[in-house]
Amino acid sequence: MKRLSQSSFGFAVFFCYIFASLVAQAESRFTYQGRLENGGTIATGTYDFRFALYDAATAGNQIGVLIPIEDVAVVQGLFTVDLDFGQSSFTGAARWLEVAVRPAAETGDYQLLAPRQPLTATPHALLALAVAENAVTGAQIADASITSADLADGDGSGIDADLLDGLDSSAFKRRHKGAVIRWAVFDTCLNEAGWALDNRPELFGGIPPSTWSNNGGRASAMSSDKEQLTTLLNAKAYAGANAVVYIQQYMAYYSSNSGRHVVALFRIRNTTPNAIAWRPYFYYTAYSSWNESASVALNGTDIWYYTGNTPYPATATTVINLPANRTSTVIFAVGSSAPFVPSGTTGIMVRHVALAFYNNSLALPEGLEYVDDLDTATGGWEQ
Repeated sequence: MKRLSQSSFGFAVFFCYIFASLVAQAESRFTYQGRLENGGTIATGTYDFRFALYDAATAGNQIGVLIPIEDVAVVQGLFTVDLDFGQSSFTGAARWLEVAVRPAAETGDYQLLAPRQPLTATPHALLALAVAENAVTGAQIADASITSADLADGDGSGIDADLLDGLDSSAFKRRHKGAVIRWAVFDTCLNEAGWALDNRPELFGGIPPSTWSNNGGRASAMSSDKEQLTTLLNAKAYAGANAVVYIQQYMAYYSSNSGRHVVALFRIRNTTPNAIAWRPYFYYTAYSSWNESASVALNGTDIWYYTGNTPYPATATTVINLPANRTSTVIFAVGSSAPFVPSGTTGIMVRHVALAFYNNSLALPEGLEYVDDLDTATGGWEQ
């Protein structure tokens, strides 16, 4: 957490967070969230903000455009704005965000808050969207790094056949053999708007947001309908023996409805005629006082669940017996940790949410292999 402050006028911003918001391929927007104080008192009202991006903590050069945002609602000190400095502003080099503020009713100068806040790796993920046309040449592509799985379906038009002449199977790299994780992170309540997305279970893996946050939603209760699973679990990650699926400290209105959950799904094939035991080690968060549990399910059946309270990410392990001669679905689901209230605040809480795998436990035992087929598989838990 970074603190931006300026003593001459009394404004200060605390608990500032940055989140990626890459909704579309061309998206370069991210969300900035913070808490504003005025003279040591939590601010409530309407304020004008001004944001600038720099290449140094002090002095330096401004990068991209200056972004003024007027009439921002600040409720119990909490405010959120969307910022877009353009794709070309994030090249992988260090960046700092400068914030200035004034009451919306005033037309005078903005008060500059210092120091500037360093931007972490999340906004720099925008670099992947900012590759200029023709910036990558054939010489920069590693030999055997493009496989048939990387090529879209089609009739092959536009491919120069001369480039493929004389290549045998050794010229193509084999596809990823490690963990394939389908995952999602989601909030269950949008404050004044109520339960997220009209509390529709079909958008949240078959479990309505009100059950995820207030009624102990577990992985075993998720729908076996793979269409509903892919609706929620539309992010895909590739990992080796360990993986951080998600970890975040976040701020929200103090309410048992304000939960954040992480779900991760694995499709695992047992290629042998015997059941094989897999023991994953993982970090999780849960808060049973608000009926937010952590759980693990195999083909729709409870394997492990925790209904206590975790002030911080805790660790656990369990044994999952993968049945013979079939592909199974393993789901991990976690809620958020116990809330804590920052000193001097009212109606605001800070919570943690985490799901990660350690101890090389994503390296499957012999006879088990990850399968990336959730988009094409049919049937329910039986396959």
